[in-house]
Formats: sequence, C-alpha cells, structure tokens
Amino acid sequence: MNLLVSVRGHFNAPTFLLIYDLDKPNVEFFTYKQLNNWDQIPNNKRGFAGIKVHGNNIYATTWDRFCVFSSTTLDLVEEILHPYFSDLHGFCIQDGKAYVANTNLDMIQSIDIESKEVNSFWAAWDSHPKHPRYKTKNALDIGLNFNKLNKHQSPFHHLHINSITYTNDKYFISYLGPPSAPFHSIRKN
Repeated sequence: MNLLVSVRGHFNAPTFLLIYDLDKPNVEFFTYKQLNNWDQIPNNKRGFAGIKVHGNNIYATTWDRFCVFSSTTLDLVEEILHPYFSDLHGFCIQDGKAYVANTNLDMIQSIDIESKEVNSFWAAWDSHPKHPRYKTKNALDIGLNFNKLNKHQSPFHHLHINSITYTNDKYFISYLGPPSAPFHSIRKN
C-alpha cells in the first residue's frame, strides 16, 4: 500500500511530494513539484496543507492556489488561483466541487472542478454575531491583497478554519480557535 505525503514548512526550494510504500522500509518515490511563481508563497508556507486523490487526479492546496496533479505521472496539470485565496488548508470534494478551508479569511470557498468558478460557501464572519467582522457589508472589498496577508494582518482571521469534510449529508468544519470561541456549532443552512 502506498502512502502519499506532502510536506509543508520552511523551504528554500520548490515544494515536494513523497510516496511511501508501507510494505518497504524506505521512500518509494520523491519528487519536487515546481509551482508557477512559487517564490510568491511565504517561505514557511511552501508545501501542501491539504491533499486528496479523486478520480484520475491528485488535488492539493497551498498558500494561494488549488493544484491539480496527474495521479499517474504526478505532473502538475493546472493551478487554480483566486484573489481571495489566503492560506488554503484542508478540503473535501463533493458533487463536482471542492470545498476548501481558507484559513486567513475564516471561510470555506467552493471551486467548481470543471468550470473553475470560485464562490463563497460559508464565512465565519457572516454566520455568528460575536465574530469581529459579523455582517460587514462587502467585507472582502477592503483593498487588501489577500494572497500576501499573513494571519496577523488579516482582519478576518479569528478561528483558523482548518478543514472541511462531508459525510451523512452534512459538512463538518474544524478550526483551531480557542475553546472559548462562540462557534461550538457551525451550520450551513
């Protein structure tokens, strides 16, 4: 059985993927993945935060892009970029869409796998009255380059949305916010 591992951290080189054969004592395959304009990704955020095999592709998230790789060759097939992508993390794929955790903006964005259209699916700051950005009109239209913000610069980062999964007709969102955070129950109606 093979285990696909992505590594994220402080790198001065392109990000890479490892494939371990769990029945053998060493790495089966090691490959660097050169991304377009990878030097624009903060050094400590290079690498993939989320990774999934789906169909004939491997999908992976990094700081400011959603990447698609061939599952047979591991070649980069495409990168989906969006001005609101800012520290993308875990995701799930359901009904032809990827639902991606956007950590710096405290939101889940949907990406249509075919059309590449990106939309907001859920935003913490639009869902709970105790969030500092609750119901802010045109909240994202504030003249910031979200691709370059770190979490301390983002006016939205509060919960550190980490991942989303779908099971039994429900979406589940994980976050790293403090236990005192008022988001014990997060729902998308």
